[in-house]
Amino acid sequence: MLKYITNRIDKANVTILVINSKTVTNIISQEKSSPHLLFRKETANSSTLDIINIVISSVKDVIEVEKSINDVLWRLGFTSYFKGTIYLKDAILLAYSDNKLLQDMNTLVKKVAEKNSIENDKVVRSAMDKSLNNILDFIDNTRVYNIFGDDYDGRKISVRYLIGLCIHYLEKQRYCCLDY
Repeated sequence: MLKYITNRIDKANVTILVINSKTVTNIISQEKSSPHLLFRKETANSSTLDIINIVISSVKDVIEVEKSINDVLWRLGFTSYFKGTIYLKDAILLAYSDNKLLQDMNTLVKKVAEKNSIENDKVVRSAMDKSLNNILDFIDNTRVYNIFGDDYDGRKISVRYLIGLCIHYLEKQRYCCLDY
């Protein structure tokens, strides 16, 4: 399960709890970790069940974000198994976890390529553009307005603009769903 999670999200955002351990090891890279990646709790106030609940809660959040992205992309007409759609989804996830990436699309595309073990990031960008352009040929503005509401200003959708719309959609959804 940990391997699945670390493959789906940016490793810089992974926090691993270690309780009552004399040596702290970063499970991802199997080497001594710097304190900003892991933290240590000296007391035994937390039970194993508490830790499991914390991990489950964070995994649940990641899965919910992925479901929301899948839902938005599906409602727009994207096919989930096409490479361009997979890369767009990864770009949205990465930019959602680090908004600074949206300001530099080249860095974002390079991170998506790295995440998918692709050496040439231009292939990734090309697949994302083709996937988006195929959808734009068949979609009307009404569908986009129905999904994104007033956040969509009616202009032609670029990859950066789509990612930004999706991030704003996810942030609005997160804030409206905090009550349960």
